[in-house]
Amino acid sequence: MIRPLYLLLLILGISPPLWAFDLLHIYAVAQQNDPVLQSARQAELAAVEAKPQALAGFLPTVGATLNPVNKTTTTATAATGGQTPIPYESYRQTTYGLTLTQPLFYYQQWVQFHQASQQVKAAHATYAAAEQDLMVRTVKGYFNVLSAVD
Repeated sequence: MIRPLYLLLLILGISPPLWAFDLLHIYAVAQQNDPVLQSARQAELAAVEAKPQALAGFLPTVGATLNPVNKTTTTATAATGGQTPIPYESYRQTTYGLTLTQPLFYYQQWVQFHQASQQVKAAHATYAAAEQDLMVRTVKGYFNVLSAVD
């Protein structure tokens, strides 16, 4: 990102040594703008999420049910006048249920948790390698520019 002051100096034609940067500043800018490093960082963040998801497999499973029932039973109509049916039984019944399931030993969850831990370690290593690669590319580019100026 070009700062407005540098853009103004460039437009006015002021000499380039005014905008000289040291290697650490260039590396900091490269860290913010390098797509390879950003991609590795996002992959690392995604891999880190695998561990809590695998850990969730060890938690108990809870289920809840609610079953409301309204029941009305009526008698037959009277033979003398076609009267409307009269209910003789009417009630409301609600059934609640709660289940809690906790497996004592679940081998598949242990394997998934171990695999997630290994994926996190691999993602950290990949990100560290991307950082080192960025350092090498930044230093090479910096010294190539310095040697071209000389």
